[in-house]
This record gives sequence, C-alpha cells and structure tokens, in this order.
Amino acid sequence: MHEKLTQTWIDCLAPSGMRIAVLHLMADGTISPAPLTTLDEIEAVRRGEPAVQLRESAHYEYTLESTHGLAGSLRLRCPLARRSLNCRDDEDRGQLDTSTYCGELRLEIIDSANEQVVAVARVEVRSVKLSYREDFRVMLRDVNTRLAGLIFDLRAPTQAPLMPAHDESLAQLQQQIAFLCERLESIDFVAALQQVLAQPQRQLLPQVRRQSIQQPMKSTRALAQQLVRGVERVVLPELHPLAQRLRARGHAQPSLPTSVVAHSVVDDLDTVENRFVKHALLAWVRFLEKAVRRLRQAGADWTVVAQRAEHAALMLKRWLNHAMFDRIAPMQHLPTRSPVLQRRPGYRTLLQTWLNFQASAQLNWVASDDLFRAGQRNVASLYEYWVFFQLLDWFCGRFDCRLDAAHQLLQPSKDGLMLNLRHGFSVAVTAGTTAINAQLRYNQTFAAAAPIDGSWTRTMRPDITLSLWPGAMTIDQAATDKRLVHLHFDAKYRVATLSDVLGEAAGAGVGGAHREDLIKMHAYRDAIRHTQGAYVIYPGSAADLAAQSVGRPNLMFATSALLPSLGAFALVPSAEGAAKGIITMTAFLDAVLRTFVDDRRDAQ
Repeated sequence: MHEKLTQTWIDCLAPSGMRIAVLHLMADGTISPAPLTTLDEIEAVRRGEPAVQLRESAHYEYTLESTHGLAGSLRLRCPLARRSLNCRDDEDRGQLDTSTYCGELRLEIIDSANEQVVAVARVEVRSVKLSYREDFRVMLRDVNTRLAGLIFDLRAPTQAPLMPAHDESLAQLQQQIAFLCERLESIDFVAALQQVLAQPQRQLLPQVRRQSIQQPMKSTRALAQQLVRGVERVVLPELHPLAQRLRARGHAQPSLPTSVVAHSVVDDLDTVENRFVKHALLAWVRFLEKAVRRLRQAGADWTVVAQRAEHAALMLKRWLNHAMFDRIAPMQHLPTRSPVLQRRPGYRTLLQTWLNFQASAQLNWVASDDLFRAGQRNVASLYEYWVFFQLLDWFCGRFDCRLDAAHQLLQPSKDGLMLNLRHGFSVAVTAGTTAINAQLRYNQTFAAAAPIDGSWTRTMRPDITLSLWPGAMTIDQAATDKRLVHLHFDAKYRVATLSDVLGEAAGAGVGGAHREDLIKMHAYRDAIRHTQGAYVIYPGSAADLAAQSVGRPNLMFATSALLPSLGAFALVPSAEGAAKGIITMTAFLDAVLRTFVDDRRDAQ
C-alpha cells in the first residue's frame, strides 16, 4: 500500500543499529505523480526497496536533527543535496533535488569535525514512468535469458553440475539474487509451480505384497490357484457359505490359506522430474540463505538486498512444505534430456528457470556494479544493455552467427566467464554473392582527432555502434578508402515521447529528457568519421508506437533518404513477448543492410 505524504521523518542509523539522527523531508504535495510516498513493511521487503519513496525530477527541503548528543556537528552528505547558505553553524538544512536519478539513494550522515560517516539512511527514488518497475523486471528477464542463451551456445547444458559454484563478490552476488528473485516472483513461474503441484508427473509401479485372506481382493485365475494350493490354511466355519459350496464339491474339511500374494499397480510421485523440481527449490533456498549470511556480514549497505533474498527463501520454503515433496527422494543426476521437463507445461518453465540460474552463476558481468550497486536498480543503464541485446538478436539472425557471438563476447576468467560488451562483436559474411564485414559494439570510443576512424573534434562514445564495410578489406583499409559505414544508437530510457527529443515541449520532458538528445545525434553524425546515421532509441508512448508502425515521417527526420539520416525509434519492453516497436526498427536495419550490399555490388 502506498501512502502519499507531504513530509516524513527518516531514521539515520549507525552500523550498530543505533539511531544517531532523524532526517526531516518536506515536499510539495500538489505535484503529480506524488513526490513523496511510503510502502508498508511487507511490500518494501517484497520489492527489495526502502520504505520511503521519493520521485525523480522533484525538489525536497530537508532538516537534519541529532538524537545522540552530536547536535551542531552532523551534516548530510549526498551528491543530490545542497546545504542552505544561510544555515547556522549548529544546524543542517537545505534542498535535495533528485533530477534524473532513479534507484536506491544512500544518505550519509557525517561528523563535520572529522568527516567520518556516523550513520546512514536510505530512500528509493522512483521513476516518473509509472511502469518502470515492470519494465525493469521484463528487461532483467530478457537480458538474463539472452545471457543464458549465449552461455548455452558455448557450453552444453548437460555438463552443468547439480549445485553451481557462486561468486563471492557482493556485486556478483546481488546480480544473481536480482536475476533469481525477478524470475521467482514472476507470474509465469508461480503459475508453473502451481501447475506442477496440481498435476504432478506420475508413474505406475507394479507392487507385490502378501495380504490377509480377510481383505477384499479381485477374483483372478492366479487367486483361485492360491486358494487351492496355499499353505498355512485355516478351517472354514461349518455354516460359512464357501464351506458349504466346497463340501458340495467333495471337500470333506473346507479351508482357505491365511494369506495370499496380491499383485497390484501403485501411483508413484517419486519420478526423476519431481526429484528435479524438489532439488531446484532446495538449491535456490540454500543459495539465498548463503547469500543472506554473506550480505549481513557486509554491513548495513546490503540490508535491503538481504531482506529481499530472505523473502524469496521464505516463499520457496512455503512451496516445499507441500505434501507431495515428502514422498520424493533426493535427485542423483540432472535429467535435462527428459521429454517431460522439456515439453510439459509447468515443468518446462521450471527447467528453463533453473538453466538460466545456472548460467548466471557462471557469469561475471562487468555491468553488475553499475546496475545493482548496494541495492540500487539502475533502470536507465539496464535499458541500454537491453537495447544492445535487442540489436544483437537482429545481428545474429541476419548473419547466422550466434556461436561466433558467444565466443567473442564471453571471455574465460578465473570465476567462470566474463561478459565484455565493450570488446565488441564482428563477423565476416557473404550476403548473396557480396562479401561484407559487420561489427556491433557497446560504448565504442571514437578518439578525438584520430586520423582514420575517430572523431573530428572531441572524443565520442555512443551507446551502440553498428559498422559495415566490404569483406575484402580490414576496417582500417575501409576507413582509408572511405568505404566504412557507421550507425550509432543512444538508448534513452527517460525520454517519454518523441516531442522530448524534437524539443516541441517547453523545457525538459517529464522524465528529465532534454533536446540535447537530438543535438547529440547531430554531433555523432557530424563529428564521428564515416557516420551515416545516428538515432535515439526510447520507450515511447502508445501514440509514438502507433505512428511509427505506419511510418510517420518525423520518426526519421532531417532527411527523407535512408542514409545519411537522423532518427528516433520507440522500443518498449513487453511482458507478452517481443519488444514493442522492434518490427519497425529491424525493418529499417534490414533496409540499411540491403542498401549497403547493393552499393557494394554496384561498385564491384
């Protein structure tokens, strides 16, 4: 439950848990969406966020009040805070402007006498995009799935151990927790587990047991033979109906065996598939409990992450309390080849979740510290990585090079595999009868005044660069011969609508987007040598997506030609499947590729 407020008080705690000070925050309650809200304790733990929630692009007044005898020497230290100039020496008050910041914000309380941190408070800065939590969840799931796909292209999943080794670094640990918790909390996972428990895989096993003659049993020829030949017999009472019938057939002293051997079929739940489900749940619990111990030891900075891991472990334990698991033995091997696990609804989802978890445990991702630092969830940075993988899907699909991508982007490290997007990915292919080279890079640096392939002016670093050049040349040869083509893409999560890029709205957009995004695209095209196009990619509105789908001209503005051009593409994460807007963007890339191939063919 969200409670909207105009002011709140936040406890500032020392590492020992003692309250050292209270931070009083005040906001303008007339602003929409609400600049100050709080979550109840249960929801805060479930979301893995601090209870006090600020809003990006908002202004707050703060006052710091000491509660532990340090009045006059305590100061708030935060990059978003500015102390008032007219403060007395014995007080601390001022303004806190969240600007474009989004995620967990650490508020340090220092003793001004020695600049030492004596207490810490934390708040969450929410994005003004109301869907940002769902976007983060969907993008994290998509990125995790694609990373797992790269690893599976490189390594056979059947080689996976029953319990993977997990990295001990805090950033890596938080990455693994984020990947796992987002998946465990998804509707798909919960529905899959419910389906497995409601309709578990069963096997019919033959059972042979000896039972008393007094118990009911099915009449068969084998039973009749046992009744005649069985030993350890008991004499039937004289008035028993069966005794009368047997005497009529010539038996002077009618009797029956005291017991017979019964053959039956039992319904057994102890299958390899159900053993796998139990093993996966137990393995996740063990991992989360181990992570909680490690995070608790690391100090208060990791409290929110530890609470989220504890919540997920508790949820899994509740599932494990189901009566079905009492009848299932431990797993001896990973049955990845099982048709039930690969195809049956419910089981298939659980297997995919396990394999993705297994893959993330092998991966040392250099972006972990940026995305998940001490509880922070950087949705803007994640959007950049997500866009790269969307373009990588197109790239690998057009050039049939997934295995090459896995080998080039994943590098062996002491901890397993290192994902290095900045290393880039290039491939030489033949399109029809024309040989071409293609390269996709993240954050490629174009150095200032580089004589062959750099910037004319200042160093430039676009988010994503797609480069094409003739197959018979190296990239330096193509640059020298002016046959190299660069396309640059900048991912801007906080751009709300196309008007934010075009500058049609006055001042900054609601998400903190400015017209500088358009100016930067001009800079990329004009400053970086061999550039033929520069484009903003942003999670646009429904109106932008609708207009883009029918080819509205100003989504590709500055020129009506395909190249050279500037542009903007709306690309929105979708929980239903493919990203919204991906068809239009890939159609544009296909057209660029065809044009490049045709130009090379004409030049031959």
